[in-house]
Amino acid sequence: MNRFLRSVHDLLDQGEDLVLATIVASSGSTPRSSGAKMAVRRPGLAGERIIGTVGGGVTEAWAIRDAETLFGTEPGSALLRELNLNRDLAAGTDMICGGRFTLLLEYVTPRSPGAAALIRMDEALRKGIPGLLLFRLEMDDSDMAVGHTLLPLSGNTIPGKTAADADSALGATLAELNQLRSAALARNVAGIYDIDGKRFIAEPVLPPAPVFLYGAGHVSRCTAQVAALTGFRTVVLDDRSDFANAERFPDADGIVVLDSFENAGMDGGSAGNREPVGPDAFVVILTRGHAHDKTVLAQALRTPAKYIGMIGSRKKRDDVYAALRKEGFSETDIARCRCPIGISIGAQTPEEIALSIAAELVACRAGKSDPRPTSA
Repeated sequence: MNRFLRSVHDLLDQGEDLVLATIVASSGSTPRSSGAKMAVRRPGLAGERIIGTVGGGVTEAWAIRDAETLFGTEPGSALLRELNLNRDLAAGTDMICGGRFTLLLEYVTPRSPGAAALIRMDEALRKGIPGLLLFRLEMDDSDMAVGHTLLPLSGNTIPGKTAADADSALGATLAELNQLRSAALARNVAGIYDIDGKRFIAEPVLPPAPVFLYGAGHVSRCTAQVAALTGFRTVVLDDRSDFANAERFPDADGIVVLDSFENAGMDGGSAGNREPVGPDAFVVILTRGHAHDKTVLAQALRTPAKYIGMIGSRKKRDDVYAALRKEGFSETDIARCRCPIGISIGAQTPEEIALSIAAELVACRAGKSDPRPTSA
């Protein structure tokens, strides 16, 4: 989702208009589930015609066909399409499905409410802020959109000022907004809701698990790329601004230049990371030296991080662990660290090491048993 939103954000910044297709309801066997998105660009432009996917094959063909009818209409114009992937319709294609889904197609221009909501969604995900994407439909012959906004959530509640803004944009009361919030978070996917004679589409916007990459060297640079590709939210932290910067890490969601690794900011302090390392976080330690690795690891072991990994040989690991024991860390504490980091694939180059690290992160995220670490 992060990469999709970033690509759409870039197109809107360049002045393009597009049609956003979103699966807002699905049942049975479908190639993609609720929340899947695809952007359709105007024909004849350089580059890919579509970004993202709502299932491939015939479903994308439908979306592209219907998108053609929206280009050049009033910004915010929308269509709802109910598609039935029965055996007859899927015959002769590579899709073996029998399900149904509802597709929302919305015409988005750079200054439309939909564009503003998508840009806020991109920014919220980068910062790890959960939210609720809301869209109201006026269900007449044209299915015109009445409003489109993103509500940031604080502890699964809607802040007062945010609710007032949404009331203005959507014509929804606080009680209606809270009904939408409760229903959408309970289902945890995009859905269509009818409340007091009004029709809404609500989609939870939940940030992916963060990977905090301590160190901005060659391995970190490659790891940030692969982690982003596999759906993690990446934050790079280093004490060198000439290494930790957007030019070297274009795929990173956040970049923090530390005053020192002595204060790695894992508690969310202003001197370090902008958010605390929580129980869903992955900490990857790839600094430029043993001393910095040990300093960061000591701080990481005091957090509830889901995953802690450190690059290095077994000898380096043993030296660092011995120093930590002298500082009072227990064997249980130290056992939380995976070192050498990554699964065993015989990795040698920064790219290969990044692949082995990302594979271990994915396995941990999926709740699989601990893979054997590599000696790379």
